[in-house]
Amino acid sequence: PGDRVLDIGCGVGFPAIRLIQSTGASVAGITNSPAQIRAAVQNAADAGVGDLVGFQCADAMDLPFPAGSFDAVLSIESIFAIADRRTVLRQFARMLKPGGRLVLTDLLDRSPASATGRTAADELDERAAAQGEQPAIQRPVQLDAYESLLAGAGFVPVELADISEHTVARTFAGIRQRLTDDRDHLIRKFGRKPVEQYETSLPLLEAIGWGYGVVVATVAGQ
Repeated sequence: PGDRVLDIGCGVGFPAIRLIQSTGASVAGITNSPAQIRAAVQNAADAGVGDLVGFQCADAMDLPFPAGSFDAVLSIESIFAIADRRTVLRQFARMLKPGGRLVLTDLLDRSPASATGRTAADELDERAAAQGEQPAIQRPVQLDAYESLLAGAGFVPVELADISEHTVARTFAGIRQRLTDDRDHLIRKFGRKPVEQYETSLPLLEAIGWGYGVVVATVAGQ
């Protein structure tokens, strides 16, 4: 209780709601989707925690808060939708108070590099380009790349964990089922373009076999 958490890519608010219910922290959630903001506000009110959370549309690459505003930054399944991991990690560090903590999840490239240095991420780029579209997500990275990404943004790693075996297949199956069962509803709610982007990206991800990682870090020197 008393801590303030910034939720990057808050979606419709459920992670923020669960965090408030389990810790008593207050949460500021951002997303670039007005539809998600409306749903998040309603969900928080329905859960009885509307007084402890605020949701707003904002750009994660240009956060509208003073430096040092938060005790923690949470980014669940959002950093891979942001154009530049290194830059946005610097934004996260700027938001944190001394001793503040970052927790994020990201898609991982688990494929070994070939003799030429190519990985499955290269194949994803080529296949997306061949279809004339950009996928809804950025290139996944290998987990050990986070050591330099974090250091470059001023963080010290606490934990880098690959939890793919417990998450990936079930998540992809759930996304595919939702896209199949609720496609028209999703288009009405979020627009045709993001739905079609996910439809384009999902088979590429399934075919290549991405992983899923959890990253925990603190601000360096604190």
